[in-house]
Amino acid sequence: MNDIHKKQDFLHEEIVEKDYDQTNFINFCLSKKDDGDDLLNWTLSELKAVVNEFQLKNRKNQSFEKSNNNANSFNNKNKNNSNDKNKKSDISENKKLNDELNDYKKENKKLKENINDYKKENKELNDELNNYKKIRKN
Repeated sequence: MNDIHKKQDFLHEEIVEKDYDQTNFINFCLSKKDDGDDLLNWTLSELKAVVNEFQLKNRKNQSFEKSNNNANSFNNKNKNNSNDKNKKSDISENKKLNDELNDYKKENKKLKENINDYKKENKELNDELNNYKKIRKN
């Protein structure tokens, strides 16, 4: 499998199959690099890093919207219902929100670790390239 196919497969798995907005992703890539919509302008490592950054940004937005919707729902329930049964339901809803927040924090930590791994890999590749250039000069 050649490099372009690896990149295409990676993007299909990470953007299309995970139901991210493809147009937003392309615009995000264009904001990072001139001609960022051309896969030939990205290494696989760079592409992995930009996908992680895009997913992190979009998960934040999705989580924020979901939290807002849940908070609004929670507030409406709280205003309209004050009996014990509804209070228990509200506590359960609050626990769910806290669990979602904790899951998001764990996922965010993983993504940051992945980004750091990609940065290290990119540095190693650059070091190898520089060593190769030095050898060719001599």
